[in-house]
Amino acid sequence: MIKFVRLFILVCFVLSFAHAGEKDSHGIFLELTAEEWVKVEKPRLAIAIDIAGKEEDVARMRGGVLETLKKISQEEWFITHYSVFQDPSGLIRLNLVAESRVLEKDIYGLHEKVRALSKPGYSVRVSFLDYSPSVQDMEKAMLRARQSIYRMAFEESKRATSELGQNYRVASIEFLSSAVQKKEVDFLRTKKHEELQARVIEDYSIPKSDRVIVRARVVLQRE
Repeated sequence: MIKFVRLFILVCFVLSFAHAGEKDSHGIFLELTAEEWVKVEKPRLAIAIDIAGKEEDVARMRGGVLETLKKISQEEWFITHYSVFQDPSGLIRLNLVAESRVLEKDIYGLHEKVRALSKPGYSVRVSFLDYSPSVQDMEKAMLRARQSIYRMAFEESKRATSELGQNYRVASIEFLSSAVQKKEVDFLRTKKHEELQARVIEDYSIPKSDRVIVRARVVLQRE
């Protein structure tokens, strides 16, 4: 993953005097910033399945839902919405939505794959496809950014030692804040954009990225 690291030094040198007869102490205060790009390789996919028919037919087709989802992706699926009701004509209608973090290969030909799984009384469609990072993706990026801060702080202590002729060490690192700069929304809803999905669904096999920014205040102390 491409990594960009910027270093901002806000305050370079602070001198404070101690009591008479004691040595003066020098502190160097830095603010460091590290950036990491979060590459999302497993997008979040939601599949909606609508079943309609007589009670026994709905019960039978409901038993094939997991098989349908596994034909789309072998990853683990979670049911996030489930409802059953009877319409004015007396038919039983079952609506459910299942979500999973799927592999890139599962996205290729998704529109055609989902359409082929539909049949009379059994409708399968993509509810949404979202490339937002998972919590684990974000935590890994944050960890890499903090590791960059540690390395930069160590390099700054070496630089100060070399330039100022005194030995400096990293006295403290205080993480101030972290932020995520999000991309433009890559959110595809096929219920209203069926034609658009047919044209661009393959483009969504390209991983999208968010950017994590971590800032820290570092104090270098003379030994």
